[in-house]
Amino acid sequence: MELIHGSETLANYILTPGKYPKEHIQYSNHGKSLKSTIRHLYGEDISLHIRSLEKLRIKKSTLLSSLTFLLRCRDNHIIPRFLQMHHHIRSRAATRIYQRTSFALLRERIQRNRLELDSTSCSLLELHLRLANTLSTAHWGLTDQLTFNKASYVGDAHKARQSRKFARLAKNQLSVTAALKNSNQPQQPNTG
Repeated sequence: MELIHGSETLANYILTPGKYPKEHIQYSNHGKSLKSTIRHLYGEDISLHIRSLEKLRIKKSTLLSSLTFLLRCRDNHIIPRFLQMHHHIRSRAATRIYQRTSFALLRERIQRNRLELDSTSCSLLELHLRLANTLSTAHWGLTDQLTFNKASYVGDAHKARQSRKFARLAKNQLSVTAALKNSNQPQQPNTG
């Protein structure tokens, strides 16, 4: 048996075809999908719980990458586009007020993401334990592995998108900040 890493409990085992070919799920149900097998053996309710597990894992991975993006923005003093405040008044005082407001909104989004991540993790753990107790070892191992792999794939794609977005924001806002600093400095008279 080999250990599956990355699961909520980190203590689940899966039977591989090389070691236990007769007990493996793939060899015992030729021609049936895992979804139909689980629906037939455990009922529609468990099948819906498995779908919820998959959705919660995907939500958790996207929340983690979103939180990482927001924290990177906060630490580098970059305001994401959806939090930038704009108004027709263009004075220095108004710009400072807009920036403080935008950073306050950024802190609120970080807090909201953390609360939502905590709620998702609690729901995920509860559902994980319920399914681990209900399903057989082979069915649970395969279900756990499949849902984890899909969540990892979606999470990696979301993380890559957030990294590209951060790089673009950093490049744009640093050039705007440099231009603002240059325009705010008083010009020195030519003494030549």
